Amino acid sequence: MNLLIKMLTKYLARFSMILLLLIITYGCSNANSEFDKELNRLLNSSKSNEINTRQKKFFNELYGRDKSRQQGMEYCQLLTKGISKEEIRKNNILTGLELINQGKLTPEKSADIDMIDISIQLAAEKAYCPEHIDL
Repeated sequence: MNLLIKMLTKYLARFSMILLLLIITYGCSNANSEFDKELNRLLNSSKSNEINTRQKKFFNELYGRDKSRQQGMEYCQLLTKGISKEEIRKNNILTGLELINQGKLTPEKSADIDMIDISIQLAAEKAYCPEHIDL
């Protein structure tokens, strides 16, 4: 009888762990899927095909899906810590200006990177931290 109870307890513990992992995985993949969908929409939102193509090229070169998801989650963490959207965007712009002054970035590429960063932030708000969406 004790052996049966031990086996049943062990089985329930494993089942609970598997169920918890499935819930976490499904929840994250759902948010990631929402993020990807919104980011793709935003990266294709310019009326100019040339701008859309250029920004997608820079996105693929500099970010990619995994890095952009990570950046989006980090953005939400900063918002949760009380750092304002304006402060985050200001820091991104200052970094871009510094790189332009150092000759490491052209103004056009800096503007494209700023637009990609803003797109990542907006997609992150929708998918990862909707409590921070401006109404």
